[in-house]
Order: sequence, then C-alpha cells, then structure tokens
Amino acid sequence: MTIPCTACGTGNRETAKFCRSCGKSLGAAPPPSLQPVATAAPPVHTNSGGEARPIVSPPIPKVPAGTVVREELRTPGTVLQTQRAELPLCGWFVILRGRRKGRDFRIEKETSILGRDGTCDYIIEDDLVSRQHVRIRIEDAKFIVFDLGSGNGTYLNGQQIQKAELQDGDVLTVGETLLLFKDAKPRIPIGQSGPQAGS
Repeated sequence: MTIPCTACGTGNRETAKFCRSCGKSLGAAPPPSLQPVATAAPPVHTNSGGEARPIVSPPIPKVPAGTVVREELRTPGTVLQTQRAELPLCGWFVILRGRRKGRDFRIEKETSILGRDGTCDYIIEDDLVSRQHVRIRIEDAKFIVFDLGSGNGTYLNGQQIQKAELQDGDVLTVGETLLLFKDAKPRIPIGQSGPQAGS
C-alpha cells in the first residue's frame, strides 16, 4: 500500500515519514518554524465552477549561507556511559544552498543513497548531482559518506573526498548544493564523567 504525498501526489511506502520525491513530511504536522505565517490576502485560484480558493504554499525558511543551525538545549536526564551505546543516533542535513534551501532531512537508515534519481533515499534537485551521488552509512555510531563515482565529485568542507566521516557542522557539497550536517550525540552532563575508579 502506498501513501500519496499531499504536496506532489507521489506514492510513498506506508512506513515512509517523508515524500521520496519532494521531501515533505507524510502525516506529522510541520514544526512551528515551518507553519504558514499570516500575511496579506493570498493569491486566489478560480476553478471551472467559478469557485475562488486561495493558493497557499508553505513558507521556506531563509537560512543564509554559512549559518550554523542552533540546537535547543533542554535539561538532559542523566546518561550513564553503559547506556550511551543504546541511545539512538540522530543525524540530519540542512540544505544551505539549492532548490530546497532551508529544508532538512534525517538520516534514518543504516545505509542511504543521496542523488538526483527518484529511487534515492534523499533526492537532490540539482542537474550537477549524479543520479546516485553518495552513500551515507552508519558504522560504529559514526556517519560515513562515500562518493559513488559521481561526475562532479563530492566535497567535504571544501576538500574533495571519496570516503569521510561526517562531524557535526560539516558542509557537504554535491553539484551546486550545500548540505550542513548536524549530529545530535547523546551528552553526559558536566560533573558526571562516568564510573569512578574503585566504585
């Protein structure tokens, strides 16, 4: 069974959280920062029956190139070092430059493909991006990026790479698209560096 995207109509797997074509969330309400903002009267479309309906498109947040997305720091619970490996990894990309500037997508699978082709896990709408440009793999709680023989290369922080580990704040360049990598690793609160010797 497939779930149609409300934005573009593309059919997606039942388990998908985001549209494989346009990247729109499938079901969950957008975060408050992406909620439509009240503005002057929106443009109106008149259908064949003469009924006028407003044309509403979601706003795209403006993120200037080079901006580091700030994480909201919440009061963390205590995380023991023995529990640290059990916590889920959370990594994502924010598009800093490209057709979907300001959008983000989470890296949720152990192995994901990023490219221009509609079968990729993460689709980048850029003519200079190869159909299957890079593979992102989670290995030993690290995010590793592999170039898949792309025509225009893959660059991490301005350096061409074939394989590299992604770190929080890294900028990945594929074609003319800039992607900011964010990694929310579990934190151990200050003053709790782990088990003490002799305890």
